[in-house]
Amino acid sequence: MIRSIDIPYKELTAFIITGVISGIATLVLIYLSMALGRVTFRNKRIGGLWFIIFLILSTLITYSQVKVAQLMPYYIDLNTLKTGTIDMFNYGLNINIDQFGVMVSGDMGNILLNIATFIYSILIIIFTFLGTGYLIENKIDL
Repeated sequence: MIRSIDIPYKELTAFIITGVISGIATLVLIYLSMALGRVTFRNKRIGGLWFIIFLILSTLITYSQVKVAQLMPYYIDLNTLKTGTIDMFNYGLNINIDQFGVMVSGDMGNILLNIATFIYSILIIIFTFLGTGYLIENKIDL
């Protein structure tokens, strides 16, 4: 019954995996920001400091992810499991930039994943988790 609906399983699986990893990374980064906010000023109660720390850390991590993707521009196509640069996977993708903005058109059936950025994101999740655990264990008086 479900197979007759013609659900794109590869796209759905990639979307779910990406969403779960992104959600976990965001939650761990929020917890690290809250722990850093508590450690920074022990006696002062500044409620929104963790949010500012979260924005700064998110900006730094995103910027570093872009730089990693620029330094190592190797992608994997999740439909065919081929690896290569972004130019190899440019199947009829047209990007037009004019005074009205950016228009992307063409065959969007490719699910491309930057290999280095994916590994870097997993490492960031691990290190922020370990950093949060260290701050809670050793630096915050509960």
